[in-house]
Amino acid sequence: MNALSVKKQLMFAFAALVAAVVLVSVVALRNLAGADARFSGFVHGINERESMAVDVRIDANRRAIGQPRNALRLRRGHAPSPAARNPRARRAWFRSVAARLKS
Repeated sequence: MNALSVKKQLMFAFAALVAAVVLVSVVALRNLAGADARFSGFVHGINERESMAVDVRIDANRRAIGQPRNALRLRRGHAPSPAARNPRARRAWFRSVAARLKS
């Protein structure tokens, strides 16, 4: 080191510090981008689960509202609604709920 002048020693030290700062900045930016991607995925997942829960709840409410009406009609001697007589409609409802739960 004694062979180098003070000016060159200072330039090498400054260059080493600049390289260290650049390296730390690049690593920090990559980690920050990864954290942002993970957080976005987390929030997106929450929104999907909430949307699915709302859809299932709406389907369940439709089903629950339809069944008591059909039961009352049967008790009073009325004919059940076409949806109650139609097993296809019930299967379609179950398929719609199952599809929402799978996605």
